[in-house]
Amino acid sequence: MFFALVLRFLHIAGASVGFGGLVAAWAILPRLPIEARGITVRQFGKWIGIGLTVCVVSGIINASIQGPKHGDVYGTLMNIKGAAGLALFALSVLVFHPAPALKWFAERRRLCLSALVILGLIVIALGAALHGHYAATP
Repeated sequence: MFFALVLRFLHIAGASVGFGGLVAAWAILPRLPIEARGITVRQFGKWIGIGLTVCVVSGIINASIQGPKHGDVYGTLMNIKGAAGLALFALSVLVFHPAPALKWFAERRRLCLSALVILGLIVIALGAALHGHYAATP
């Protein structure tokens, strides 16, 4: 019980830091002078990466513990949420990593950030649906 509570806290905290950072970057970066964007991207990228990593790892552990206890609907929603969460994580790495090979994503950062925010909202909606199903299951 205590482990499940800690895992849930880490998952929500990681999602809050990761998604909050994405929304903040989406809102702030276009308004910054071009010369200030580099350091801001590195700082946001670091915290977004930490938050989303904690969220993905805790989500995988939680899925392995909770998934088998519930029916097909729960498992299907969890798989969709997991795939969307991994896509969110992968795209955020492509957008925020400073590697020169990923310049294409940096040049389209505003578009990619918009896609990340939408994808994050989808993951949150799926999480809410899972929580509602989990809370209603004995």
